[in-house]
Amino acid sequence: MPSAFPSNRSFAYGNDLLQDSVDRLNQSDSTGKKNRTLFLGLTYGSNSSFLGRYQAEILPYHLAEISYKSKTGLWLSLFAYDINNSLTFVDEVDMMAGWNIDLSKRVDASVFYTRYFFTESTELIKASVANTATAALGLDWSYLYSKITGHYIFGDADDFFIVFDNSRYFEFPEIFQKEDYLSLEPKLSIIAGTQTFVDTHYVNQGTPLARPGRGNPVQSGAPYSTVESSQTTFSILSYEFILPVAYNIGKFSFEVSGRYSIPVNLLEGDKSVPQFFFTGGVVYYISSK
Repeated sequence: MPSAFPSNRSFAYGNDLLQDSVDRLNQSDSTGKKNRTLFLGLTYGSNSSFLGRYQAEILPYHLAEISYKSKTGLWLSLFAYDINNSLTFVDEVDMMAGWNIDLSKRVDASVFYTRYFFTESTELIKASVANTATAALGLDWSYLYSKITGHYIFGDADDFFIVFDNSRYFEFPEIFQKEDYLSLEPKLSIIAGTQTFVDTHYVNQGTPLARPGRGNPVQSGAPYSTVESSQTTFSILSYEFILPVAYNIGKFSFEVSGRYSIPVNLLEGDKSVPQFFFTGGVVYYISSK
């Protein structure tokens, strides 16, 4: 049975929901055989975030997911987000395509592309992000699984990120019966990158971070903005402590994840504070040879 949090398969997207989905797509069943698998999922999240940053307003959401993984490691995913109390039913749609490969028994790699679509009224901090190209390399140390992931954002905002992860996978079989098991994977993530998308978000919302007397001189009629060098400086953005837990039985996986994010090196005027994020959901999958 596929596990949502395998010990040697983890390609973080800076978002625990997408990370869990890519985890599921990047593994074999319990026998080690590679199958074709279709995943259907529903998830609730307490707030939206993106690569160590989040908007001022808390935006809980519901999400529907459909994903397909082939035997060759190629996979496709479609996500539809509904932000609670928004004016539209679907506020964001993400389309992902990727490929995962085992380079050896201990080393694996992944590449994938994401295309984002948002409604005009969205308040999500990632609303200026149009495309993301991602590559990751993971190493299983037996006691720890370490990975490094690079993200390049391009489109309305251009940014580059590096995510460093260290995790340890635990599995507990036969919780209530022989066919079920519980899995968890405590994880520490360090996210580093640039912050053009953050500044663009605040400018688009009509609440630019810089004020008169701060940052670059502002010409009459021009929107305020932070100093460009601050936006494009590559620095650590966030430290994150994550604990995903999954109960697996039959073709279902019931999943919850807690994440505590500590933002650092904020742009001037960004008042983000450490915050706890919760996600919970269910995944149903169909496998075939």
